[in-house]
Amino acid sequence: EDVMADRKAIFITGGAGGMGLETGKFFAEKGWLVGLYDANEALLAEASSTFTPSDVITGCIDVTRESDFAPAIASFGERSGGRMDVLFNNAGIAPGGWFDEMEVSVLEQTISVNVLGVMYGIRAALPLLQNTANSLCISTSSSVATYGHARRAVYSASKFAVKGLTEALSLEF
Repeated sequence: EDVMADRKAIFITGGAGGMGLETGKFFAEKGWLVGLYDANEALLAEASSTFTPSDVITGCIDVTRESDFAPAIASFGERSGGRMDVLFNNAGIAPGGWFDEMEVSVLEQTISVNVLGVMYGIRAALPLLQNTANSLCISTSSSVATYGHARRAVYSASKFAVKGLTEALSLEF
């Protein structure tokens, strides 16, 4: 397939459904190359079937594994001609429950997906973002990043972290 160096490109984690998929559809309608990445292979295959093949690239990644990003970013960069106009860190989970009743594994998974997944994504995407004029990094946060919510303490903490990271990196970059 032809690589169009001037065709804008967006890389989306959590791209197999919800906000990620809808964002991908929006950008595809605008003529962008859309990268949909998700841990759910079956849902990803179903989601990609709703796109014109020349408009989409997909890959199965678990955002909690830093090593999953390098091959995904590399294949995206090959297809996009080395550009990434937008990195959309959208993958996230939102378990709820009383803090003292939540399993430790749920606490760890929430932080791993919602915070480390964003950090890993940004670090891996930096070469393409820096190679693309006026590129943007967008990370899904939440209203709970402004005011913590009962029964969402860990989710709130994770989204406060994403907000803080985003603000700090906007100054660094």
